[in-house]
Amino acid sequence: MALLAYTLFDLSSIGPPDYWRRNKTEETMTWFWMILIGALAGWLAGMLTRGHGFGFLVNALIGVIGSVLGRWTFDKLDIHISGSLGVLAAATVGAILLIGIANLFRNRG
Repeated sequence: MALLAYTLFDLSSIGPPDYWRRNKTEETMTWFWMILIGALAGWLAGMLTRGHGFGFLVNALIGVIGSVLGRWTFDKLDIHISGSLGVLAAATVGAILLIGIANLFRNRG
């Protein structure tokens, strides 16, 4: 019975194909660029909404979360992005939206 359950629910084959898998150096560089672009996007969003940034760590956090929000927003609006500038634009728009949402909640209290 356990063998039948194992063969029916064998999840070892689920996952990305081999050509999607990255080596450690590529993965490290991806994280590096994601944080760097996130920090730049967070700084830009801070400059556009407040007139100054929030500091590197908060800029990076806002930018990385904003990047996810921006990509989702662009996808829903059927706006296609490509390249580093497109990713930066989506992350900045998402960071601005994130700051706007945070300001709505902060100003209520």
